[in-house]
Amino acid sequence: MDHVKTMAFRDSGNFGHVIVDSSLVLSENVNCNKTVLCTGAFDNGQGRRIPTAKVMINSPWFGNKRNITVIAAVTKLSKGIPCFFQGQQPF
Repeated sequence: MDHVKTMAFRDSGNFGHVIVDSSLVLSENVNCNKTVLCTGAFDNGQGRRIPTAKVMINSPWFGNKRNITVIAAVTKLSKGIPCFFQGQQPF
């Protein structure tokens, strides 16, 4: 992601946003004025607005080696899970 090799968890049953850990995005690239609404299993139905950033991702799963630019939600994720690629295809 953004030229940093990392691992990602792909959840094929979820069609939400790409989510990246805040440690992978420079703070000046985080856009607090453009947020996405995310609701998790443990949020009691209450969504949270999460800031976004434009990031580049690539994966052999996408079928090519080119970088793909996506708008990702940026938040602090659990230790050991730096990035989620949701069920959406980022093309």
